[in-house]
Amino acid sequence: MAPNKRSVVWQFFDKNKDNNKVKCKLCSSVYKDVGNTTTLVKHIRKRHLVQYSEAIGQNLPRELNENVPEQICTNSLISGAEAGQIQNGIILPPSQIRNVTESNEPPPKRPKQMRLIAPTKINQKVGDDALLDLIVLDMQPLQIVENEGFKKYSLRLNPDYVLPSRKKLTQMLEDKYKICRSEVIGKLQSVEHIALTTDIWNSDSQKSFIICVTAHFINNSKLHSMVVSTTELSQHHTALNIANALRTTLTEWEIYDKVVTIVTDNSSSMKKAVKDYLQKRNHFCVAHTLNLAVKDCISKDSETDHNRHLKNAAVLDIVSKSRAIVTHFKQSIKSSNTLRDMQSQMNLEIIKLKQDVQTRWNSTFYMFERLLKVKVPLSATLPLIDSPPPNLNSTEWQILEDCVAILQPVEKISTVLSGESCPTQSIIIPLVRGL
Repeated sequence: MAPNKRSVVWQFFDKNKDNNKVKCKLCSSVYKDVGNTTTLVKHIRKRHLVQYSEAIGQNLPRELNENVPEQICTNSLISGAEAGQIQNGIILPPSQIRNVTESNEPPPKRPKQMRLIAPTKINQKVGDDALLDLIVLDMQPLQIVENEGFKKYSLRLNPDYVLPSRKKLTQMLEDKYKICRSEVIGKLQSVEHIALTTDIWNSDSQKSFIICVTAHFINNSKLHSMVVSTTELSQHHTALNIANALRTTLTEWEIYDKVVTIVTDNSSSMKKAVKDYLQKRNHFCVAHTLNLAVKDCISKDSETDHNRHLKNAAVLDIVSKSRAIVTHFKQSIKSSNTLRDMQSQMNLEIIKLKQDVQTRWNSTFYMFERLLKVKVPLSATLPLIDSPPPNLNSTEWQILEDCVAILQPVEKISTVLSGESCPTQSIIIPLVRGL
C-alpha cells in the first residue's frame, strides 16, 4: 500500500519499496510496512515526542487554528473519542471526529504521562490585558517593558507577542482605567446606600498627604468594597481641606446623596470635616481606637513622660531592651550567624528576630512574640558574641510573656475588625467585652 503522504508520520520515515520496509529518519529503526501507520505512530510518540508534537503544530489546518481554542493538549485530549482523535497527525476536537471511528487507521494507544504541546499564537489584545493585570495587581512600574530581563522572558514565553512601548502602555492603562471606572459607576448607581471609610497618611517624601476613600455596599446579598479615590492632599489636612477633598470624590462618583455614614479615625479634623462641613454621619474606627489604647501603654509621650513612667515603667524598659537586642542582631552579620548556628545545634527551627516600628503597636507585639520563640537559643548566644546587648532577666521575660498573652487577643480583634469580607458593626460589642 502506498504511504499516505497526508500523514505527519511520513515526515519521519523513508519507505523501501523493494523489501516493504520503512526506516526512521531520526534513529534508523526499521519496521515492516503492513499497510497502516499504527506502529509508526506509536514509535514516534514513544521515542521522538518533541519532534512529533512540533510537526503536529506545523500541520494544523488554518481553519482549525481559527476555530479551535488554543490550548495545551493533555492525555485526555489526545486519547479516545471522549475528547478527540488524532487523524493523519492532526489533533481534532470532539466536534470534528464524527467519521474518525470509521477510518481504517485505529487510534494508537497512548503511553502514560504523555503530553503534546503544539506551538500556539497569542492574541495581541489578550497579551496586552494580561500585561496590564500584572502591572496593576502587582504594582509594577511601567518601565518594566523596557527591562532587558523582562523582554527576554516575554520573548521566550511567546515569540509572537509584541511588547508595547512604555508610551503605548501608559495610554493602554488610561483606557483600562476608563473601562473599570465605568463599571464601578454602574455598580454604585445600582445601590441605594453606601458607607465610606477614609484615611490620611504621609507620602514617602513627607512633603504631602495622601487621602484614600473606599466605598462599601451590599448588592445581591453580597458585600462589596471598592477604592474610589487615592489622591494627594496638597494642602495641610485641616477639616476644611479634608471636607473639600471628600466632596470632590463624592461628586465625581455621583454618590453624595447615597452615603449614609463615613468611618474615620478619631482626629478632631476628620470629625469636623464629616459632621460639620459635609453634614454626614460619622463613626470612629474601633480598630483605630484599640490601636491608640495599646500604643498608649507601650510607648512614651514626651509631654507626659513623668506620669507614664509611673504607670508602665517596667513595660517601657522591656520594649527598650528588646529593641536593643533585635537591633544588634539586625546590624551584626556575625552575631546573626551565631544565633542561627545555635538554633541548628539545638535542632530548632531557624527563626529570625523581628524589628518593631514605633508607630505601629502590633509590630511591637510581633517583636515580643518572636523573642519568646527564640528565648533559649538567644540566651545561649548572647554570652558568645562581642559587646552583646543586655539580656532580659527572668522577671522581664515573664513580663514579656504576659504582654504577649494580653496583646494577642487585641491583635486578633484588630485583624477581624479591619476585614472587608463581612460587616463588622454587629461584632464590636462582643469582641470588646470579650477582652
